[in-house]
Amino acid sequence: MICSKLWTDTNINLKARQIKHCCKQTPHELNHQDFALGGDMFEGYKRNKQNKLTMLSGNLPEDCSACYDGMFRNAWNLWQSDFQKNNPNLLHEDRTDFIEIDLGDQCDIACTYCGSWNSTAWKKEKGIKIVPNDSAWTDKVIDNLILRLNQIRDRNEVTHYARDEEYDPHVEIAMLGGEPTLMPQTYRILDRILPHLKECERPVVSFSTNLNTGDKLMKRFLNTVERTHNNIEWRLGVSLENTGTRAEIVRTGLRWEQFLKNLDIVQDVVDRIYFCNTHNYLSMPYFADFVNWCFDVMRMPYGTERSTWKFTNNAVTSGALSVDYIDPDTVPWDTIYKTLQEYKVDKEVEEHIRNIHKRSGRAPDTIFRTGVQQLIKRDPRITEYFPHVKI
Repeated sequence: MICSKLWTDTNINLKARQIKHCCKQTPHELNHQDFALGGDMFEGYKRNKQNKLTMLSGNLPEDCSACYDGMFRNAWNLWQSDFQKNNPNLLHEDRTDFIEIDLGDQCDIACTYCGSWNSTAWKKEKGIKIVPNDSAWTDKVIDNLILRLNQIRDRNEVTHYARDEEYDPHVEIAMLGGEPTLMPQTYRILDRILPHLKECERPVVSFSTNLNTGDKLMKRFLNTVERTHNNIEWRLGVSLENTGTRAEIVRTGLRWEQFLKNLDIVQDVVDRIYFCNTHNYLSMPYFADFVNWCFDVMRMPYGTERSTWKFTNNAVTSGALSVDYIDPDTVPWDTIYKTLQEYKVDKEVEEHIRNIHKRSGRAPDTIFRTGVQQLIKRDPRITEYFPHVKI
């Protein structure tokens, strides 16, 4: 079996100076020899080539660490059936269609289930020193990324064996944080790569954002979108799973009125919006209310090919806010399923909720009690707005 992520996905972590091809893979620390490869630095480095050979031989590379240990083997990305033909051309074909740029940890929100590893707001709260990215090193990476985009622009068509036809893979650049709209380097990087990206086949730029950004920086982001909109498809992943005060409690630092203002504006500018729900112990009982709210406020249609919005799903599975700790009796599961079906929400969303339903009910333990006590101390309103929380 072949997992397609090893061929299609690339994650560039500017803060950690690392590269990997899946969130469950052991990262590779870039070195001088890698930089000498130019545009081939991201796919053609020795370790990645060996991993591909190992997988094509029918074995799982040790770098696929979580799957190697058996944790995620049932979640392999097998969606491209032509990958399963063990085609020897995979060694030579360029099928990259998703490049993540992990920009850093600058963020103005300290979400209850996040931490100092991904938020400067958390660092400030915990008194941890904030270390900026190395700008010179970042510039070197972007130099090679521009060479890589030019390779993608000029690459040959590949065969999609499931359809028995030639096609040009599209390419998407995903900007991750922290909060990308707050970082000055975000716009410097975009100014450099967008002229090259727009020459590629069906180019896409996606942003993962909390939409808490102030007016001045939001205008800068919107100006970038508007001046490139004719050549590039823009998508927003909006991190949210609660509304109003509940949203502000779960995402400490969120200003609900500013969020609503920004959401109203971006609907007229970007091509697609995805509400990225991180389901957790606090929010799960109110998911039906959240779905109703989304359909009330969104002017864009749901689920069409272009100019659309949708849901994507994640879940907290460790720490005090793990969905495993949810008392199933505190969640109106039938109402959630009925609401999803009424709005004809994609089946994947319902399946995700059903998986959470099945795994919920773990007995509270020390991790849960200690963590929830810390959260209540941080914001006592939790017991008022989330009455199912019991210590």
